[in-house]
Order: sequence, then structure tokens, then C-alpha cells
Amino acid sequence: MTESPRITNSGTGPPSSLSAIARVSLLFAETQAALGRSESAIALMAEVVAKREDALGPDHPFTVAGRELLSNFRSGRWCPPQSRSVTGH
Repeated sequence: MTESPRITNSGTGPPSSLSAIARVSLLFAETQAALGRSESAIALMAEVVAKREDALGPDHPFTVAGRELLSNFRSGRWCPPQSRSVTGH
């Protein structure tokens, strides 16, 4: 089993660092969910939301979007995006 990465930026570094870490963590959470590892996806996304709330505030669009994704993971409503052909065929 692959261990989930932890968000280690305490919010004291540059905002771009938290943003980059949160984006990678979000993508990893989506990957975990797509692979059926919902517990890992939920734990990681909960951490992303908590960090975003601390750094950006509860009403920031990124925080709100993170909470919505977390809710979808928890309820089982989240579905991976459909793959698209690179050539458009």
C-alpha cells in the first residue's frame, strides 16, 4: 500500500509553496479516490482543507472548492474525470 504524502508546510512559508503543495496533494487525493482508496483520499483532502482554511480563510474559493471535493469523496459522489483523446478522435 502506498503511504499518503503529508502536507508539511505550516503556512509560514510563501503562499505559493502552500498552493503548490495543496495542488499536488489534491491531485494525489483524486488519484487515490480513482483507485478506490477512499479512506486515503478523504484523509489527505481533509488535511488540504484544514491548511487552506488556516492560510486562506474559510470563505476563500480554494477552501470552498476543497470542502466540496471532500464532501464528494465522503459521500461517494465523486467520479474521476472521463479520459479525453489527445488527438480529439
